Amino acid sequence: MLPNGWHWLEWLLWPLFALAAIGTLFLASALVGNLIAAPFNVVLAERVEALLTGQAPAAQSDSVLGTVMHALSDELIKLWYALTRALAVLAASLLLPPLGPPLWFLFAAWMLALEYSDYPLGNRGLRFRTIRAQARQHLAPSLGFGAAVAELTALPGVNALLMPAAVAGATVLWVQKLAPPSAR
Repeated sequence: MLPNGWHWLEWLLWPLFALAAIGTLFLASALVGNLIAAPFNVVLAERVEALLTGQAPAAQSDSVLGTVMHALSDELIKLWYALTRALAVLAASLLLPPLGPPLWFLFAAWMLALEYSDYPLGNRGLRFRTIRAQARQHLAPSLGFGAAVAELTALPGVNALLMPAAVAGATVLWVQKLAPPSAR
């Protein structure tokens, strides 16, 4: 569907499109998997924080049902956020094909940083909008963490064990490095 004289670009566009599709599939499967595992990840982050600080974060809900509903609603908000941003990244990738793979990688790193930061910060009662602001405030460590998780998702076998390790890692990052000293 390229204009006359531009058919030579087809050899470059198809692999870039395939990489973008594979990246989207990996990210979507991670987000759906996290939607299913959200209630368990909340408990895992709470337990890791209790091990690190000697006390669990203050309970934000009086019931297990309230905790589960909070986690699931935030997961759905994150899913919508990811889908709308993925469309923007796709459009940019189609307009500027050579930038497609790096844009997708940065997008995946950002989304994974937000995904796993939600557990320790959500346990403190923070909602997704505030978590995004916190991650933006600590952009380099957040993107570094997300990039490491994104890289590890590509390793067969490792990716099966990655979710609980990423939840624990995000909890350690936020509790020991990024939380204000008064909150540690």
